[in-house]
Amino acid sequence: MKLIFCILLIKISSIIVYSLKLTCDFKKSSLGKYQLHYKCIATDFDVQSSSQELNEILGTHKEDKTNADIDTLIIKDKIVKYLPKNMQQFLPNVIHLDLNNTGLKIINRNDMEMFPKLKHLYIRHNHIEELPYGLFDNNKQLQFINLNDNKIKQISPNIFDALSRLVSLNIERNICIDSFAMGDDEILKLKQQIQIQC
Repeated sequence: MKLIFCILLIKISSIIVYSLKLTCDFKKSSLGKYQLHYKCIATDFDVQSSSQELNEILGTHKEDKTNADIDTLIIKDKIVKYLPKNMQQFLPNVIHLDLNNTGLKIINRNDMEMFPKLKHLYIRHNHIEELPYGLFDNNKQLQFINLNDNKIKQISPNIFDALSRLVSLNIERNICIDSFAMGDDEILKLKQQIQIQC
C-alpha cells in the first residue's frame, strides 16, 4: 500500500505545474525620435523549475497601458534557470527580450515560440550550453542576437539561416566560439565558422 501511494505521489508531482508571478517596474522610454517602448523590468521573479508557468503579472501600469502594451521584457540579476511556460498569454507583443545574468541553463524552440514578434534577443552572462535545432524557426523578425558570455559548446547546423533580417550576431566568449558579426557578409562568415567549430 505504501509503495502504491509513493508511486502515485511521484506521478502526481511530476505533472504539477507550479504557478508563477512576475512583478514589474513599468517604464516608458523612447528609442530615437519616434519609437516609444513600454518596458517591464522584473523586480521579483524566481524560476527554479522547468515546470513553472506564468499566471500573473504584478505592478502598477502607467496610464492607459496594459500587459498587451509591453514590448520590452528585461530580467536582470534574477534567478531564471528556465523560461516559464505561458509567457505569451501575458506578454503577446514582446519585441525586445533581455535576460542578463539570470543563470538561464536551457533555451529551446518552445521557449522562443512564445515570442513570435521578437526583434532583439539578449541572453548574456548565463549558462546556456546548446542552441538546438529549430530554435529560431518562429522568430523570423529577429534582427539582433547577443548570446555572449554563455557556455555554448554546440550550435545546431543552419540555426540562423531562416533569419533573413539578422543585422547583428554576437556569440563572443563561449566555449566553441568567440565571435561577433555585423552585416550580411560578416554574418555569413560567422555562420561558416559556426559550422566548423560548433
